[in-house]
Amino acid sequence: KDLSYSQKTSYEIGEILRATFQGTVEVLFVENETDVFGTFDLITNRVSVDKTKEISNTSLTNLAALECYKRGGKVYLLPTEQMPMKHSNLNAIFRY
Repeated sequence: KDLSYSQKTSYEIGEILRATFQGTVEVLFVENETDVFGTFDLITNRVSVDKTKEISNTSLTNLAALECYKRGGKVYLLPTEQMPMKHSNLNAIFRY
């Protein structure tokens, strides 16, 4: 079943991070050898993406993968050509 562009999927890092902390990501596809750096505020659920790694930020890619795994989701590391949606380095399928 094709879930592309449905309410059960996301390719947007902010939406994916919020969902991982809520435990609603069933499957997370992570593009191999890519990273997105920034900050995520747990209280406001605000995501800020930075262009480079700094002392004050973290890997949002790793954060999403770890939180998804800790909450029972499956995490798959894929090469670029196997990502479901090529324009995003994180692809998520929600539980509901």
